[in-house]
Amino acid sequence: MNAKPRLLLDAHVHLQNESFGDDLDEVLCRAAEAGVRYLLCNGSSEEDWPSVLDLSQRYPAIIPSLGLHPWYMAQRSDRWLATLENLVRSVPCGVGEIGLDHWQTPRDDAAQEEVFAAQLNLARHLKRPATIHCLRAWGRLIEILDSQPPLPAGFLLHAYSGPAELIERLVERNAWFSFSANILHENHKRVRQTIACVPADRLMLESDAPFMPPPQDRCPDSFRRSGENIRNEPAILPLVLAEAARLRSQPPEELAAALSDNARRFLSVLIER
Repeated sequence: MNAKPRLLLDAHVHLQNESFGDDLDEVLCRAAEAGVRYLLCNGSSEEDWPSVLDLSQRYPAIIPSLGLHPWYMAQRSDRWLATLENLVRSVPCGVGEIGLDHWQTPRDDAAQEEVFAAQLNLARHLKRPATIHCLRAWGRLIEILDSQPPLPAGFLLHAYSGPAELIERLVERNAWFSFSANILHENHKRVRQTIACVPADRLMLESDAPFMPPPQDRCPDSFRRSGENIRNEPAILPLVLAEAARLRSQPPEELAAALSDNARRFLSVLIER
């Protein structure tokens, strides 16, 4: 029996961002050359949902996920949830980026939780994978997840920054954990330690492009720079994979095989195996 081909997923991108407006084809070519086969592109607001869907129609490698991020919920329309449901039903599509953010100020925690819970219900009802953003709200996230039925298609904790002690409990709720180029920064000590605690069958990698760039001295020459600012790209994933393997004391090929299997399982309702 032939082995399945390796499938490297960039588990979280924002390719609808205007910074990719004039060279997305080149960015995607560099991603493909780096071995990235699929990219889970997350919409964050009603404004960018159509752009994400348009990209997914134009580029087969882009898988759409649509949600209302806590940073943009104040601008939501009265029909935001109905619009979201109609769009998610219309195509193979995840639900996200959604979540809780207690770093942002000022904020409305009650409204955040109402919007978040509504989108969890949508993901559960439609059996779609969810992508969750969580900053400084891990205790409340656990309480909300524990108060609701499980999500049958699971959920991805994007750029996981929570404590290692929560990992087992979150896995019991069908969680997956994604890590970005943050692990390439020596001063991000906690996240560099935490990645070693995630079960291999629950791990993902992401670029969060154009955000969360690598350190200046580890940035590929092809990435755009403006002074000290770097536009991140999915092509960063081989560097993230190599560092993840080193931090986990795991052979890179073994980790790559696990990530490939994880991508197939997590995306099983959105792509053909």
